Amino acid sequence: MVRILGLSFILSLFLTFGVSAIDNSFKLDFDGDGRTDIALYREGSRSIDVAPQQSYWFYLSTRTGQMGTILWGRTLDVPIPADYDNDGKTDVAVYRWWDFSTGDTNEWWLNMSSGGNSIFAYEYQQGYDKFSRNFFGEARGKIAYIYLVDTSIEPPQTCFTGIYFAGDADQNSVRKQVSDTCNVIPNPAPGDYNNDGYSEIAVFYNGNFKVWFPPYSAGYTAPNIVQSLDVDAAAPGDYDGDGKTDFAGTKTRNGRLIWKIKQSGSGEEIEVDWGFATDKPVPGDYDGDGRTDVAVFRPSDSSWWIRNSADGSVNLFYFGISTDTPLAMPIIPFDPTT
Repeated sequence: MVRILGLSFILSLFLTFGVSAIDNSFKLDFDGDGRTDIALYREGSRSIDVAPQQSYWFYLSTRTGQMGTILWGRTLDVPIPADYDNDGKTDVAVYRWWDFSTGDTNEWWLNMSSGGNSIFAYEYQQGYDKFSRNFFGEARGKIAYIYLVDTSIEPPQTCFTGIYFAGDADQNSVRKQVSDTCNVIPNPAPGDYNNDGYSEIAVFYNGNFKVWFPPYSAGYTAPNIVQSLDVDAAAPGDYDGDGKTDFAGTKTRNGRLIWKIKQSGSGEEIEVDWGFATDKPVPGDYDGDGRTDVAVFRPSDSSWWIRNSADGSVNLFYFGISTDTPLAMPIIPFDPTT
């Protein structure tokens, strides 16, 4: 069910937009057909009797139905897919924070679809929520994450603030303080909010999106954009096809998953009732029309429910198992304790 909050949304149902967001570094298009693929990460077993075990990547083309399997990573690695070589295909990659031989580590392992791989490290604090986008320089994905710094000046009190970090294999990087309140740690919400070809540093917390435009300074500054939206979790994407990332997210209501989208083109806010409260949001451009589609992964039966923006039709796929990690989630979850 779709509830219209603005009349101009009715017009958008009859228009075909030819503009797509320029930063496609996180489109999850493993086969290069211009569409988001259904994609999963299956971490190697954490059982102390057999760990470490190899991890598997599975993807399914929504156009051809062809399935692909890639072996990359192992137990406790964190998946960080993106197009790191700018060949139009998503590359498999992992962040390795634990080495079973030496202990703590801080490494990124990239496996390029164009051939070859890259392993590099940064000496910054660990952060488990990883997200790769094209933040600067060449049109290829850069690794990124938010880590914490204690800025307290009166120990033993603590004042942790969030630092947004993005870098590449050549040691080019940017850092930005993205929280100005002690011990309130924002969630990443990167996207191309101004259609300049790059993802901007952006976060979501306490019902507010905050976006900073480059050039970036390291300290906290007033964001260029602050947008309030009554959602529990961010799910940004280009839902209206104007080339700009829209502020969007999900919240639960009466056992359902409600999507709220603030369209950058018209400024209208729409609601879409799509999925159960226990479903996982997996937005992406599954039909290849240049607009983000509302979609969910249902762990209870490993079903994928995709609402195509091109014509409003629904695609249903059964793919994976309940414990797989769907890679289209706005934030790929990771818990080192389970």
